[in-house]
Amino acid sequence: MLLMPCLCRSQKTDIFQVANEISTNDLQVNVHRLSSPEMEGRLAGTRGDSLAASLITAWFRKYQLMAPYEKGTSYYQRVPLRRIEITKGEITAAGNKYLHFDNWYAFAGSMQKTIRFDSLPVVFGGFGIESDRYNDLLGIDVEGKAVIILQAQPSDSIAELLTSATRSSISADYQKNLAERGAAVILVVTNDFERASRALKTAAAPRAYRNMSTTLNVIPRIYVSEKMVNELLLQNDVSLNSLRINMRRINRPLSFITKNHVGINLQIDSVNEQALNVIGIIKGKDTMAAPVIISAHHDHLGKRGTQVFPGAADNASGTAVLMEMAKLVQRAVSTGLRPRRSIIFAAFSAQEAGQLGSSYYVQNPVDFNKEPWAVYNLEMMGAVDSFHARTTTVPAASSTADINQSYLSADTNYTYYLIRDTLARGLERELIKANEPVRLQLDNRYQRSQSAYRWLAGSDLYPFYMRGIPVIQTGSGYPKEYHLVTDTPDKINYALLTRQAKLAFLTLYSIANN
Repeated sequence: MLLMPCLCRSQKTDIFQVANEISTNDLQVNVHRLSSPEMEGRLAGTRGDSLAASLITAWFRKYQLMAPYEKGTSYYQRVPLRRIEITKGEITAAGNKYLHFDNWYAFAGSMQKTIRFDSLPVVFGGFGIESDRYNDLLGIDVEGKAVIILQAQPSDSIAELLTSATRSSISADYQKNLAERGAAVILVVTNDFERASRALKTAAAPRAYRNMSTTLNVIPRIYVSEKMVNELLLQNDVSLNSLRINMRRINRPLSFITKNHVGINLQIDSVNEQALNVIGIIKGKDTMAAPVIISAHHDHLGKRGTQVFPGAADNASGTAVLMEMAKLVQRAVSTGLRPRRSIIFAAFSAQEAGQLGSSYYVQNPVDFNKEPWAVYNLEMMGAVDSFHARTTTVPAASSTADINQSYLSADTNYTYYLIRDTLARGLERELIKANEPVRLQLDNRYQRSQSAYRWLAGSDLYPFYMRGIPVIQTGSGYPKEYHLVTDTPDKINYALLTRQAKLAFLTLYSIANN
């Protein structure tokens, strides 16, 4: 018993020695390879993303991870996808014709088939709420019509008439209700049309992917600008703004059938494809214990014409760290430090398409007869975000030629973290303990409720979180190059990436020994 503290200190020293063997050069080489022009932006289901999957596979094989598929010969989990594309889109409103992204846009992945209506009557349907105390559509015939719905939540005075349950389900319910009443199309007035339209055009919204279990919209939903809605309301001598003001003033619906019509022509094409999750396993000492998953997505946005989106920060960086983790855990095993729990290394595809790769894995997991003990996701690492780029703290260790000069005045000694420890696994405790020798600033911005949803719902954590599995994520946040062609490997701070990788390794190893 007297010798136990010495033995514990010896083991800790050993695992710290393994952590110190992280190779900045390997991280840099793998980020460059994954975000090279050859990878063509790594769009899920394309040649470029398959090349990335092949690169990760070769790395897993080099470090002798166990292959779970095809009788132990393959690391590929094949994810069936359907590519949906709006090949042509045109809306005629009040006699004016608009092409896709000109005052309207639609999500291709939610469409079931080609949509063509030459002339639909238009209804202004308020918020689309139907309840006992407030009903936007009471007495309104919506059958065979296009219904304008406000995306914004109702004002407080109207919301007080509704139960909290009704308010929380407004966005989901109006589609079902309108479909049951025979409406043809929903025209959704977005809160911030210009920003959302620009972002979706960059992300190639005319093309989308969905897996075979995706729930499709029961009725076509098209997002429209306030300008288009005002054109449709013009013959009724009202504007969208005047309707909003009056609804707030009188606290009751002002729905009506307009005097205008709308024509809609959306040609939808679909092709069956597949993406590749890359899954490797390092067995733990206790094969009956629930495993730990460490994950990162290897896909990105692909190409738009001649432009390639390299996706160095998003998420070649996290994938490179995942690969380094596989090497280090195997090195720990070779020194007699095999973790208690098995570790599943998961490089997911189709994250940019809506976490389709990770969702498919959740539905078809590697068989351990147990849910994962925890899932650790690596997302956008090493690229300083706008919050930290405004600071001036520069650790001496970051003054390296690898750092892009534009970041020399940034805070390069931090990581964000997001933890949802649904089963009290002690994940935050393990992260803090692992950070003691690394000494990164643990920034909890995305731990706060007002910021957490974007980072959680937009990552491969989300399908696991929705299943009640404890999750943890670390990364650098959203850099200014996020989803731009300028997200190139020279923007990564490799000294910061190395420290973040060290923290990830020590945290992962500690969780796997929990």
